[in-house]
Amino acid sequence: MKHPWYLWILAIPGVFLLASCSSPFQESSRPGENPVLTVRLPGQERISPATVMPDFSSLVEEWDLTLTHQTDLTERVATGAPGSGEPVTIDNLYPGLWDLVVKGLSSEGTVIARGEDLGISLSPGASEQRSPSVQFLQSGDPSAGGGFRLTLTVPASTGVDYLEASIEGHFSEAPSLVGIEGEKKQAILEGSDIPAGAWFLKIVFRRGGSDGTVAATLLETINLWDGVISDKWIDPDGTLRDERHLAEGFFLCPRAELEELRLAPGELDQPFSSTVTNYTFTAGVAQEVAFRSRGVSAQQRISFRWNNSDPELIHNDETRKLSFPSGDTTGTLEVTVTAADRQTTLTYTVQAVRS
Repeated sequence: MKHPWYLWILAIPGVFLLASCSSPFQESSRPGENPVLTVRLPGQERISPATVMPDFSSLVEEWDLTLTHQTDLTERVATGAPGSGEPVTIDNLYPGLWDLVVKGLSSEGTVIARGEDLGISLSPGASEQRSPSVQFLQSGDPSAGGGFRLTLTVPASTGVDYLEASIEGHFSEAPSLVGIEGEKKQAILEGSDIPAGAWFLKIVFRRGGSDGTVAATLLETINLWDGVISDKWIDPDGTLRDERHLAEGFFLCPRAELEELRLAPGELDQPFSSTVTNYTFTAGVAQEVAFRSRGVSAQQRISFRWNNSDPELIHNDETRKLSFPSGDTTGTLEVTVTAADRQTTLTYTVQAVRS
């Protein structure tokens, strides 16, 4: 069968077109003007804002990057190593609009994290940088859940001997505090089969057992993923920690003593001691005396009463003047210190006498 001569004429431009380049739609670039795209792979701090999370560096084995040209659907691919901190540079591009898709692969090749940056405009000779937002993927199975295993340590000097941890509606536990290294106590919190998502983990520390005084309360944001154990604490700088140590200053000081109590003019019947709570003060012929006190902790609350007056709050090292009632030669000063736990109190009583 003979083909009409005009069909051969129509076919010739197509042959030249296919042989000329890989894409009939790509924009031309002069030598040295190919655009370059640098992609910064996500760190843990960009995957989740929580203070507790899994160690993604051990879950993601490889980052796969795919760039797709919006017009002709040409693809460029690259890979990146997790946790290396090194950006991935892709330079075999040409001008136009590109869509970037980033996938995090597990050791089994399963996509467990994904992110994208669509409509990246690349002009001739341009050098662009992108930091796509990447999210860890959930299975979508409502019956699936995640868990956590967290290690906490506290100084033995805090007196904390009991703690209770809870996620409302899903978890409640009172783990044991075990002495370690002589000066620390350690607790391990473990929960499982908790629906994926963000939760508040509340930890209450007590002195004196389950019904004892509250020494501190810790509220942490914890993110859980299907089938994954969240076992890392995140420092403010993004560093992942296997253990969190709560310093002594985190806990409410249970002490309610005064460090100093002074009255003038005159003298106490004995030198002031934080453990002695009753004194006599001789004021001589003075009609007015002044007193000043200082607690052992800035978290304490100090108040005083003079001759059964209403209590008044005072600050550390604040001086107050007290007047003897007209015709009276005695007066009673009571200084009450409330500890930072707002439950423990101690009252110092001074019987003031004037001639």
